[in-house]
Amino acid sequence: MSGGAARRDSASGGTGGVSGRGMRRFSVATIETDSSPNTAAAEALRHKGNAELAAGRVEDAIDLLTRAAEAGGSREAQAAALLDRARAHLTSHNWSAALADVDEVLKVEPAHVKAQYRKAYALLHLQRPAEARVLFERLAISGVSDSSERAAEAALRQGELERGEYDVQAMLKEAHHNSQAVSESHCEYESSAIKVVGTLGKGAGRRVVATRPIAAGELLIAERAFAWVPAAAPRARPTSPMSSGVAMSP
Repeated sequence: MSGGAARRDSASGGTGGVSGRGMRRFSVATIETDSSPNTAAAEALRHKGNAELAAGRVEDAIDLLTRAAEAGGSREAQAAALLDRARAHLTSHNWSAALADVDEVLKVEPAHVKAQYRKAYALLHLQRPAEARVLFERLAISGVSDSSERAAEAALRQGELERGEYDVQAMLKEAHHNSQAVSESHCEYESSAIKVVGTLGKGAGRRVVATRPIAAGELLIAERAFAWVPAAAPRARPTSPMSSGVAMSP
């Protein structure tokens, strides 16, 4: 997922980065700051990577965009490669890798609109909705398209995470229009009424205990709050009362 289009965008900028599929960082000092053959090579690799991404070959796109980021081109060329690689990571739901890429750009150009949007989108899916909400609200003030809607979504996720407030009717509507087998955007929740404690002795294992009286029907934990399958697939059966969520199908 690209993180959406923006009405306003700043010039590509930034340096540093995360190399390959791992977390090895390459030195800012190795990046040239002016036009050079390396910059042209980096741009050529970036365009090839974007073509692979458009064709749905995400892993090939990430490899090419990694080479573009490491090609020794200008800061602008490297930032463009990192932003595009972040988009590829978002497409493959590798939220942490996407966040690492955009953070490298924002270290040098904190006001970069596209990097801010992609950071907010990654944070939302990393169950950090409060941070995502702040960024989306800031982008909405600047006129970036759909940021107001994303901020509202982040506010809902914040309610899920902090208070266990799930809008079931909205989820049913979302499920009806969603072709994915499982929702990954809803936040997990754990009530303050319970806590996990250590072992009582050898082989006893960890356990969940109550920290206060618990009312009947009170939500205690939702590891994956809701899941669904497309209508054409076999319909899901409800989970048991002891499970961590509720299965549903449209």
